[in-house]
Amino acid sequence: PEQSGQSHGLETSGCPMHFSDRRQITVSRHRDVRQVLADPATFSSRVSRHTAIPGSLDAPEHGHYRALIDSFFDADSMERFRPVCRRLCLKLIGPLVDAGKIEVMEQLAYPFALQAQCGFLGWPASLHAVLKEWIDRKHAAVQSGDPEALSAVAFEFDQTIRQLLEQRRAAVGEATDDITNRLLHATVQ
Repeated sequence: PEQSGQSHGLETSGCPMHFSDRRQITVSRHRDVRQVLADPATFSSRVSRHTAIPGSLDAPEHGHYRALIDSFFDADSMERFRPVCRRLCLKLIGPLVDAGKIEVMEQLAYPFALQAQCGFLGWPASLHAVLKEWIDRKHAAVQSGDPEALSAVAFEFDQTIRQLLEQRRAAVGEATDDITNRLLHATVQ
């Protein structure tokens, strides 16, 4: 809904729904969340010309991709990832133990999220710095509200991932059994 006061039947008193200055809406009550999810015509996830799978898809298409992605988060997959995640945690926390004061987000949370994602997907550690720099540029572009800057960082990310996938496709005989290779061979519908 627009900030003009249209609420499409959603409760706005008591802050169950918040409008940001960037025209984003946060809905916090369960019944309102269910209403939003059930009405993609009014509350579509297709808000960008850059499609992110599955986040920028509406039902039922979203569900098809989500089912595929969810299969990589079953109990067995998480158990296989546990030692990788544990090693990463120890590596990141080790130097911080005696540091005294730390900036948790910058020194622990961001590196953990980025490196855990790379580890989970089977991506090389050489991408850590590249992706961190990209994330910083993306945040700046989002803050600026400049659509051309957002397009540029989206294109840059797309190129980085396309290059990674081209390398994986070229290394068919050397393919490892990781999530990225499984996704390369997965189909939806």
